[in-house]
Amino acid sequence: MAEVSGPDWASTPPFHLSVQNSQHKYIIHRGLLEIISPTIASSKSFKEGKDDHYVFEDTTDSTVIRFIHWAYTHEYTCANTAEQHSISNNTITAAKQAQDQPPEDCRLLSHAQVYVFADTYLIQPLKDYSFEKLTDLIKNLRPSMNGATPRNGKDMQDLMMLFIYVFADRLREDDKLFVWLIDFIAWWIGDLCKHEEFLRGLLPRIARFVVPKLKGMERAPWEPNPKKFLYKCLRCGERYETSKLNCPVCMGYTTVSFRL
Repeated sequence: MAEVSGPDWASTPPFHLSVQNSQHKYIIHRGLLEIISPTIASSKSFKEGKDDHYVFEDTTDSTVIRFIHWAYTHEYTCANTAEQHSISNNTITAAKQAQDQPPEDCRLLSHAQVYVFADTYLIQPLKDYSFEKLTDLIKNLRPSMNGATPRNGKDMQDLMMLFIYVFADRLREDDKLFVWLIDFIAWWIGDLCKHEEFLRGLLPRIARFVVPKLKGMERAPWEPNPKKFLYKCLRCGERYETSKLNCPVCMGYTTVSFRL
């Protein structure tokens, strides 16, 4: 029987990851880390005297665990308990770890932490994945958003934790998630302002981003942006997004605007 070979990185030595002021240490194949995040693998922020142990100063244990989960499986979970990883015979094993910090019971916040982590360390596929997970969760809050108050107040609490985290200068103002959340807030501003914590605590900090979006913000950020005006050729019926003096399809006929 032919020997089954694994990926090239499977035979590379272990690389240790940990979080500042944490006693936990996590292990990933060095070769895999170099593929997934050259930024981390080549960073200068190594534990003193070791070139195989990177210490994060700006994230949480559970975020590192989710990063490792994703590195091997291209997915991760947001369970309330974390798992500590080690490498044995080129396979990943898991052992129980301490309970996550209480704020990370919020799945919205957990995805946002992964997103910021991926943004910081230039891991675009993980950033895209966490963006989809986070925005899908927010979309699923829609049934509870039809009324003035989210169900049991838990949705609002989770949203506030998310907003406070993201808008604490962690992302660029033109970042995809930053813009998406501002659009979401502008769309749902009426109900959000019924909550004192948002109205007096958060809104003053982000008003300069939200206010310009209020006019005409009649759709949720996940809904397609309809084209309100197109141009149509009087002769052949060809449609255009911009005005044209002559139709390039049939020539010679001016186009007129119409509302879609």
